[in-house]
Amino acid sequence: MGNILDRGAEWLTGRLQACASIDILIQDDEMTIEAKATVGKSEYTAEDNNNGVVTTFQSRDYLVPAASLVFSGKQITPRKGMKITEVVSGKVCMILPEQGLNEYRLSDTAGFMLRIHTKQIC
Repeated sequence: MGNILDRGAEWLTGRLQACASIDILIQDDEMTIEAKATVGKSEYTAEDNNNGVVTTFQSRDYLVPAASLVFSGKQITPRKGMKITEVVSGKVCMILPEQGLNEYRLSDTAGFMLRIHTKQIC
């Protein structure tokens, strides 16, 4: 195992899963993955240089352990258009990052946890 920060990130991933997570389904046309996630949000600001209008965007984020994104023995990365369904509430979100942004980002330097950016669709 790496340095003390990597060990701390791995420990925190486990604690979030045990204490602050919900059950979700990550789906596309070919697969469904059951996982646990912690819900968060991200805010982004974009300025239109032509007229000075500033727009703020907010995404509903799911913090998911990278190790839980496995289908048929293969590691999966979140892709635009995949749906995330919260099992208990039934809330459905789609991975739809704002223009110029990625579908997800690493939440720690070791890559234990991914922050997946979505928009609620129903």
